[in-house]
Order: sequence, then C-alpha cells, then structure tokens
Amino acid sequence: MTAPDPARADQLEAWLLSGHQRLERLIVPAFAEGKKALRRQASAVEPASLRLLPSAGLPRELCDLDAWLSGSRAGMPALDEPVRWSLFFRYLAAPLRYEPYSESAIHKAVPSSRGRYPLKYYLLRSRGGTTQVHAYVPEFHGLQALPPLAAGAMGEGTAALVCVGRAWRYAEEYGEFAHVPCVLEAGHAQAQAQHLAQLLGIDETADPDRETGRPLCSQPFEIPLYAIGLRPGFEPEDLPAEHPRLSAPRPYPEMEQRFPRLRLFQRSFDRGATPARVAASAVPGLSAARRGDVGGRGVLGVMRRRSSGNDRGLASSVLTQVPAGTCASVIATWSAIRRRRPSSAAAAELAHSLLWLGQEPGRPPGVLDIDADAPAPQAWRGDLREAVVRMLPYANTKYNFATLTAVLIVQADVRAAMERLGDAALREIHLAAGATAQDFSLAAAAHDLYARPTKMMREARLESELALRGQAVYLVLCGHSRSANPTMELC
Repeated sequence: MTAPDPARADQLEAWLLSGHQRLERLIVPAFAEGKKALRRQASAVEPASLRLLPSAGLPRELCDLDAWLSGSRAGMPALDEPVRWSLFFRYLAAPLRYEPYSESAIHKAVPSSRGRYPLKYYLLRSRGGTTQVHAYVPEFHGLQALPPLAAGAMGEGTAALVCVGRAWRYAEEYGEFAHVPCVLEAGHAQAQAQHLAQLLGIDETADPDRETGRPLCSQPFEIPLYAIGLRPGFEPEDLPAEHPRLSAPRPYPEMEQRFPRLRLFQRSFDRGATPARVAASAVPGLSAARRGDVGGRGVLGVMRRRSSGNDRGLASSVLTQVPAGTCASVIATWSAIRRRRPSSAAAAELAHSLLWLGQEPGRPPGVLDIDADAPAPQAWRGDLREAVVRMLPYANTKYNFATLTAVLIVQADVRAAMERLGDAALREIHLAAGATAQDFSLAAAAHDLYARPTKMMREARLESELALRGQAVYLVLCGHSRSANPTMELC
C-alpha cells in the first residue's frame, strides 16, 4: 500500500475542517465566548512618503450596464491616466469603507462585516531591469514606494496588481478558520479588479504567477494569492506627495499557540501555482430575459450600491414583492457579468444553484440550476423557506432569513477538483467562489437587492434538504434591506 501524499492529506483535512466540522473541531472565537480576551499586538507607527491619487472631481459614472456588458466603449468619457488609476483603486477598495449608519463604524460587504480587512494590494511595474513596487494605502488613497524586487521578477515593460492575503488579520475573529474567509474575500477583490481593469482599459491578456508577490509577504500567515496583469500607463512619482505617519499592525505573539491548526491551513492554501487564465468569453447579445429597467443603470452606481452597507444586521430583509421576470433577469445579468472577465480552470469546477424565494407574480419559490443557458428546476425536500431559516447556526437568524428573496449556493466536488487542480485546489476553488459571488452580488445590486455573502452555514442541513452537486462552498443571501445607506458614497 502506498503512503498518502502529504499535500493531498492536508488539503482533505482542511476541506473537512472548514466545512462540516468547522463548528465542532476548529477554535473560532467568533463562534464562542472569549474573543475579547485576545491581546492585540501594538502597531508600530512610522513616517511614510506617499503619492496621492486624485480624489476630487472623479467621474461618478462611465457608462450604463448595457454598454459595459455589450463591450461598447461608445460614450465613455476620456480619462487622464491618474484619474483612470484612481478609479481603479477607489472602486477596488470599496469593500472597506466608513459606514456612518452601520452598527459598526467600518463596513465591508464581503465575508466579514466586522473583521479587520485581510488583503493588501501592490502595484508592480517592471522597467529598466527592475520591478518597482508601490503599496496601495486606502486610508490616504495613495501609493507608497517600497524597495524594488529583484531583476527578472516580471517581464520588461509590464505591470500587475498583486494581492497578498494576511490571514492573521482575521485570526483574532475567526481563529483557525481565518484563511477561509480571507481567500473568499480575495476572490471578491479579484473579480472586482478584473472588471475595473476591463472597464477602464488597463487590462492585459496574461497574468504573472502569484509567486511574484512572495517577497511582499513580511509577516506569518501571509500568502501571495494572485497577480493580475495590467497595462502600465502612468508614473506614480508624478503624483502629489504626502508625508503622513502610518501604523503597521502586527500579529499578536501567541497566535500560533492559541490556534495550532493555522499552520495546516497555511500549508494547504499556499500550495501550487496559479492556473493559466482563461480568456473572457466573446461578448454575447444582451439577453431578452433582463428587465427593461436594468440595462440603463450606471455601472459605477451599481458598484457603489453593492458596497453601500445594505446588509446591516447580517441579512435583515423585508418581505417585498418583485416585478414579474426578476428571477430570470437576475440570472441573465449575472451570466453576462461573469462573461465580462477572465476565468480560470477552478471556475469550471463550480456549480451554482439559486434558491428563489421572492414574491414574484407567476413564479413560486423553487431551486434552479443556473449553470446552463436555460435555468433548470432542481428537487428539494420539505419546506424551502424552513430549510433556509435553519441553515445557519444562530437561532436569531430565523427572523432575518424568513424574508429573503434569493440565496445563491456555490458548490464544488472536492475530490474531482483536487484531481484536476492538484495542490492549488483549495486556494483556487475559494478564489473562484469569491469571484462568482462578487459577480452575483453586482447582478443583485442592479436589481435593488442587497447581497450578503456568507460561509456560516450548516452544510449538512443544506444537503439534507437540497439535491446539491457537491459540497456547499459559499452562499450569497439577497433581499430588500430594512435600512439603507442614504449616501452610497465611497470614502
């Protein structure tokens, strides 16, 4: 008998622990008492030199959804290069923003609305035999020059956005589970960056390998998650200078002792190379299934609404009747949005089911397979709304979930994914799940629905009620919010 591959054994254990056994076997402060007892390491505060991206007078809109989804650039305003890159980083950073009417001051509309943001973005530009590095500093909407990387890190004349996941930022909230929401969150950012790069005309056809970002990982439990190829087009040194003092948070010293399985998840998520990019599909004709009032909405406005804080109180929705055709319109819009960006081999491993619960004339609640061109009904057992109410481990969520409009369930066949993706399977499946959730969230926002992605479900309850096509990896809860952000501004 041959010994099991250690890497494969690690991945299987991490899959099991982050799924069905998460609540029973992982040390997760957010699921229990004692979160406040953790000691946060004091931040170092040091002077820094930044180059500020323009923030005044940025255009509020570039084009409507129909123009974007059809690939048309007609009517797009001419943008200076600094403005183009300012919009790119501004809307990439949108998941992290000040929310004055939220229960917590800092709001993120992706996996954790209260955890410390775990991603760090770097702009890399290769020229003259060196690779220049600038870290994006969202608090100042500026770029901070860092020491260059070694020669040969990237091809001459190329540029890239590198995303480094800092799981330690989530560990005080999610303990041994921290890598999972961190990588899901990175998937949201990956899709958003790809959409923005295409919209702003700075996208490239190839991506550097994620290992390009390895030298930028400076703390324990940091992982270079991906690099997105971009067209170099401006000189950061030409931007206005600012000299603030920046805090540099650090992991607290006893993190690894308190959460011993962090090492397992670090190994499992940090294996394997980046799969080759799959080019975006040819732009299809706009689907007749989309509602007539959706296509004229501005794409930047939809992105702002997506990040506007309308998931206050987890998923506190109000029962609302939707216009006829809304379900088909949401599905068609999501399908068109995800075709606008590059894909990967991991995306092909995902299956998507939509639980439609909305009060829509002529459409009863049901479950749909939405991967095919024509959504197909799926079987379920028992009461569908009751299944949704019971799928999260918190008793009080039954009051929120009874009034949801829709739930997207992202699934994957774990063993099949490992066979085809190898050592990279765990990381790439979670990145792809986050990316497809971002696409669906944009489609929901275009129909005035909030979108609240979550990993906190009881997989066994879902699988006992629904005929799923693999393990449930991620959910997106959609509904009409009881409370809304009145400004929908980025800061």
